[in-house]
Parts: sequence; structure tokens; C-alpha cells
Amino acid sequence: MGFFSFFFKKKDNSALEKKDNSTKSISDKINKDNFLEKNSNDNEKNSNYKILNSINSFQNTTNIDDNILKEINYKWESTEEIIDSIISETTSNNQNDVKLIEYIVNLIDSEKIELPILPVVATKIIALSYNTKADFNEYQQIIQSDPVIALKVLKLANSPYYKGLKDVTVLSVAISRIGLDGLRELVLAISIKSKIFQHTFYKEAISNIWKHSLLSSLIASRFANYINIQPTEGYTTALLHDVGQIVVYHSVQEYRKFYKISGWPDSTFVGRVSASIHMKLSAFILNNWNFSILQIDAVRVHHIPPAPLSSNLQKLIFLSVQIAYILLKNSFDSDNSILINFLEKNGINLSEEEFNKILLKIRGEFESIESIF
Repeated sequence: MGFFSFFFKKKDNSALEKKDNSTKSISDKINKDNFLEKNSNDNEKNSNYKILNSINSFQNTTNIDDNILKEINYKWESTEEIIDSIISETTSNNQNDVKLIEYIVNLIDSEKIELPILPVVATKIIALSYNTKADFNEYQQIIQSDPVIALKVLKLANSPYYKGLKDVTVLSVAISRIGLDGLRELVLAISIKSKIFQHTFYKEAISNIWKHSLLSSLIASRFANYINIQPTEGYTTALLHDVGQIVVYHSVQEYRKFYKISGWPDSTFVGRVSASIHMKLSAFILNNWNFSILQIDAVRVHHIPPAPLSSNLQKLIFLSVQIAYILLKNSFDSDNSILINFLEKNGINLSEEEFNKILLKIRGEFESIESIF
């Protein structure tokens, strides 16, 4: 069963076992027709292109207006469209670029792409967040098990956003100052960033993906209650919505080894490739980590305007992802009336005063967390 049909089904123990046969050799001479013919045989793969087409049809929706469209100004491409653009160009790199796309697609479809492991601390914090009787002591025990996280908790407690009259040197006091909600979010962010959002070469690209993921998660957490979603569920889902992109960037190293290439492919091009498949790949990873069906589905379509019957979590993640993009693009100096209208069209009604207050809190938390890395 291929990746595009497997990812939404409940995982069984054998599903991710490596196949006995080795990765199929890829001819040095690749042309567009051969590539597309091989990848058009699976209807599930073609559905990926249909999703991309629906993304590019924002103008047909009622919950996103022209002002938001201008702010977002995204360009999504399927792997087909990327191949088209490569073939139309006459550069020395275009053959290697097609090789890279084919290698990554083959790696995914053979289920041999290396998936990240959800950090142990993150797993424990997520589990504990659903226990309404959990107290400070239980969170403190988890944090104390990881000295790096404990140190960053202390650092955050002493940051300008949380700082009291004097510096905190005791972990229990730091936890009390930050609060359980903030603590859960911080520990998840630290553990996931340190274990997953890292790369030796594509540092700037990974950093940008991380910032967008972090801000999306804070936005999701703050607006979750307005549409009856548990803040931790919204936060965690948004924090991981782009994890598929990280996996694509890391797979480049295997591509270089396979072809014995000394240099690294252009970061912008790798970004185009990861953008074309990251939604389904992110959903596949969350399925592998045993996240809920609602979380998997929300990640799978996080760039697609939700339909009237979409889940509230899907609506929340879609809103959070787009708003985070706009805020980062404009360095938090956006036209708030546009964002307020965007929220209203998607079922969250706020006055300008309420929105500004929430946005100020989000910005303070975002800048504080960023400052400790």
C-alpha cells in the first residue's frame, strides 16, 4: 500500500516495516513523460494533485476574502507543476532537480523515508495534558528528567515577559510563574524543536519553518476556546502541522549519499518540493505517532479553506496557519481589521479591543520563547 493511500488508515505494526527490495535505481536520463507516467498509475497519488488544485481556487470560497488573499499570496505547486517548470528551463541543474523529486517520491511511496520519533518528554506532556487532575508536581518530575528543558524553563521564567521582581533559580517557582498552560506549551516547543526542527545545512529554512509553526501553535491555543477546542489539542496540532517539510529537508542527505553528490541542492528548490507534498506527509507522520483522526485530518488539509461541515479543529488550524504567515510576513504590523474579519468569517467573533489584547499576549509569548533558543 502506497503512502498516499495509507496515511489516513489506522497504523498496524507491519505497515512501516522496510520492504525487502532495495530502493529502485533511478536512471540518469530522466524525462518528464517517464516520470509522470510512473506517478499517474496510482489514483491516490492523483488525489494529491486534486488537493493542490483546490488550494489554488481560494476565490471560490466564502470564508476568505480578497484582502487575505493579497496578504497570503501563496503559490502551491504539485510535483507535476515543478517538473513542468524544470523542463521549460535550460540549466545545468534541472536534471538533478528532477532526480531529487523522483528520489523523494520513491522514498515516500516505498515507505522507506525516515520518520522522526516524537520526543519522550513531548509524549509525556501530551498525555499528562489530558489528565484534568494532573498537578505541578507531575509536570515538574517530567521536566527535571531533562536538564536542558529545565534550564530553558528557568530562562523563560526570567525573560522580560514573565520576569517578576527578582530572578528565579528554583524550578518549582519558575513553573508557578509561567503557569501550567504556558509550561505545557513551552516544554512541547523545547522538546520538539531540539529533537526535530534541526538541520546541519538548511538552518535558515528550518528556522523559518519553526517560527511559523511556533506562532501558529500559539495562535491556535489562544483561539481554541472560541470554537470549543481544547487549547493543548490546538497547540500541539499546529506546532506539528509542517513536520513533513522537515522530513523532506532531511531526506536530501540520503539523496546525496545515493547519488554520491558532494554539494547540497538549492534550499529554495527543496522548499518547493517539500511544499508540494508536506500536508499529506505531515498527516502520515502524525498517524505514525498515534494522534487522533481529527488532528491528522486537520494537518492533512491545513492550507485548504474548510468546508461548512469541516471539524472545528480543521477550521482552527487553517486560521492559525494563515494568520501566522501574515503576522510574520509583516513583522506583526498587519491591518488587524483584516484579520478580525477573517476570524469572523470563520466563526470567531471578536471586538478590536479583544483581538488586540490576545495578539499582544501571543506576540509576548512568541518573542519570549524564541529568545531562549
